[in-house]
Amino acid sequence: MRTSYNVCSKLWYDINIDFVRKNIRHCCKATRDHETTQEEIDRLGKDVFNHSVVTQHARRTMLVRNKLPHVCTDCIKHEPNSIRHVWNVWSDADIDTKRKHLQTDDHHTNYIEFDLGPQCDLACVYCGPWSSTTWAKELGWENKTKIDPVWKESVLENLTKYIVTLPKSSTIAFNILGGEPTLMKETYEIIERLKTVCDHFDHKPVMMITTNLNTKTALMTRFLKILEETKDIFKWSVAVSIEDIGERAEAIRYNLDWKRFSENLVKINELADLVYLTTTFNSMNFPYFGEFIDWSFATMGEGYGSRWMYSTNSVQDGYSDIAYLRPDQIDVTGIKQALKKHATVSNNTTQKMFDHLDNLESRLGTKAIDDKFVEHWEQLVARRGLDYLNLFPVIKDVIDEYKNAH
Repeated sequence: MRTSYNVCSKLWYDINIDFVRKNIRHCCKATRDHETTQEEIDRLGKDVFNHSVVTQHARRTMLVRNKLPHVCTDCIKHEPNSIRHVWNVWSDADIDTKRKHLQTDDHHTNYIEFDLGPQCDLACVYCGPWSSTTWAKELGWENKTKIDPVWKESVLENLTKYIVTLPKSSTIAFNILGGEPTLMKETYEIIERLKTVCDHFDHKPVMMITTNLNTKTALMTRFLKILEETKDIFKWSVAVSIEDIGERAEAIRYNLDWKRFSENLVKINELADLVYLTTTFNSMNFPYFGEFIDWSFATMGEGYGSRWMYSTNSVQDGYSDIAYLRPDQIDVTGIKQALKKHATVSNNTTQKMFDHLDNLESRLGTKAIDDKFVEHWEQLVARRGLDYLNLFPVIKDVIDEYKNAH
């Protein structure tokens, strides 16, 4: 939502806990260049989630100075078309109404995210070795993956104390992500901890897991069992990371087994209360997103907007950013028509997708191709033995255009 104020709801609604980097922040796009120290956790206890030095400075910068704080580097870099204009849910009027309470009121939290680290069986093109052990192995890159057990225990202990202080009327959602959380023992530890402190809310908290659904049979069976055993405590939402289909999906989400993914999706669709198709827009999937929409509705069935929906993200850095593509290469109108064909335009979920598409369209052509861009794609093709340039002609097109001009 575009506002005249540089105040974003994410810095109040979200808590994002990165266990490997020992970092507590308030948006998944925020910088992770500081460590939430053990001393600060011990000193603040359950208040560490809303009253750390970094958090308080960031909020004051928004409220008092009407500026985006340092931690919002990603959005600062990509203004005026940063993703905050899609993710922020407050209008200027909302901000005016809430302003005097925002600096002191702890009870805005409605989303708590657990980042368990980079252990992952995929090497998605738009990702990298910092978030995927498979990427790190491909590049021979040493990746820190171990979680400090003392820091983890301190954070979880204080988080459970914080959760029980939230009003009964709170609508809380938890999200466990990595890497690939179905591969990690910490996923099941966190679920066990949370289920003991979530019985005082008027509404069942949402338990979300963000997964690539490439999980092999034994681990998928374990996860489905946990899901069934805790359905009386949590409303289960599964965020499935996927943005294209078939061969293209396997190329974008390198090492994905499309057949196994499809079979796992059917099982999840039967058991979960809500399924999100988490679509990370990039230069490879954007041209074909209309096809993805058709596949989505055919696969997921009825209940769009209530039983399943899209969750939108986009690449804003790196060489798979849609900003490198020309506006004439993407038929955004056609993508919207594909969605209109299946969905009710008045549906809020549909409108948010339209807003996201408009924001993406405004970013097309805003970055210039250079030698490093060409080198990146040629090295990727050589390293993986997969012809990305012919699989995704729009990228080949801008590279050929650049080479011809130089």
